[in-house]
Amino acid sequence: MRVVVGLGNPGSAYVETRHNVGFAVVEELAGRWGVRWTRTCQALRAADAVCAGEQVTLAEPQLYMNRSGSASRPLPGPGGRRT
Repeated sequence: MRVVVGLGNPGSAYVETRHNVGFAVVEELAGRWGVRWTRTCQALRAADAVCAGEQVTLAEPQLYMNRSGSASRPLPGPGGRRT
């Protein structure tokens, strides 16, 4: 299992700025792979995909970048374990 976390800042002030390049990358992958954002909570938006036969989780923490670690904590860690 792979996890791709796109970092960015929430809010309209940061849309289409360099601060949200990570969000743009993850959204591009979601579009290419035809996946929908299926898991949303206050601090994290996530989607599950398959690429080249491997399970991939795409995620966008919905907190400012300096707090993205705490938002990403529920994502799988090495070996697919939840951290």
